[in-house]
Amino acid sequence: MDELWNYQEQVEQKMDEIRQKALLRAQAINPHVSHVVDNYTFDDYCEKTWDYPGAWYCSFRLPKGIKTEAELIDKIVRETLAHFN
Repeated sequence: MDELWNYQEQVEQKMDEIRQKALLRAQAINPHVSHVVDNYTFDDYCEKTWDYPGAWYCSFRLPKGIKTEAELIDKIVRETLAHFN
């Protein structure tokens, strides 16, 4: 179970990194932005696979329909700015 947590933690760290980049971009446009609006869940970012020795492993993936990290950040920035306007 500890291994699964480590993999989950890696996904969460990548999510935080993306959200931080989006926050900085949104704040550059609107300094009143206090947080990002990310409508994706952990499950949207986590690719889960069942593997030997009978355990779940997860790794980071972009949400369905998103092709690049830049596209994802742009979307989060747009949704965040819309929320704060």
